[in-house]
Amino acid sequence: MDKPKPTEHIKRGADHVSDAATVSLKYGGIMHSPDADVNVGIAVEIDTSIGIRYEVKYTLGLTSHIALFYKFSNPHQIIHYNYLTHKTRVIKTGTSAKEEDLSVVGTDMIKNYSCTHLHHENENETQDYWMSHSVPGIAQIARVLHNIDPSLKMMAIDETLFKWGGLVQLEMKSVMNKGQVATFNLYLSTAQVGIPINLADFDPPSK
Repeated sequence: MDKPKPTEHIKRGADHVSDAATVSLKYGGIMHSPDADVNVGIAVEIDTSIGIRYEVKYTLGLTSHIALFYKFSNPHQIIHYNYLTHKTRVIKTGTSAKEEDLSVVGTDMIKNYSCTHLHHENENETQDYWMSHSVPGIAQIARVLHNIDPSLKMMAIDETLFKWGGLVQLEMKSVMNKGQVATFNLYLSTAQVGIPINLADFDPPSK
């Protein structure tokens, strides 16, 4: 299966509203392995006075739907909720997060965003990120990062990475057992700020 092409027209809203309280970022992509192709959808909602909701859906070949809830009123924990099993798990503060060793490859234009191309690799995996300061909501994300417990960066909102801007595109490649290769490609599809967000979105469903 061919990997999906980046979204032709990223939906953008209120690009220059740096004092808005809310941010909504949505991403789509695909994970490819020798066993299956999996469609991935990621949604990040931020209210700078409440917290963060980070939702991930896997479909096609693998089905999963989870969300992580982080609230500033309880800054030393994340609530993990599984929409398929309706189970909730509380994740407490752990060890401090280690900053990633990122190298700057250069700059690229990705769908009208001027991006910095960053590269990270270890023995079995390479990661390429395209980050842009023009992504709507980056001012709010930077503000929120200062209030997150650094040991809870499993939220996948890494201050080391986001100092380069908001994520526009991600490409990952992993070498698995027996030399098999798995890839993950993710693209920004929607970036909006100052839009209404339901306060109930920042708590796991009661049922």
